[in-house]
Amino acid sequence: MQETATQVLIRVSKKWYRIRYLDPDTRKRLMLLSEEEFEVELQGLLKPAA
Repeated sequence: MQETATQVLIRVSKKWYRIRYLDPDTRKRLMLLSEEEFEVELQGLLKPAA
């Protein structure tokens, strides 16, 4: 089943909202990733350095 335009906009908006505070280069890189890759990368960025 193919996503509708509305579904795509909602998915992209949610992704953008989660990364809005990051620098532009990081945002560009993350926006190009699939949902699974995005989650992994974002968790890596959000984990505090121990």
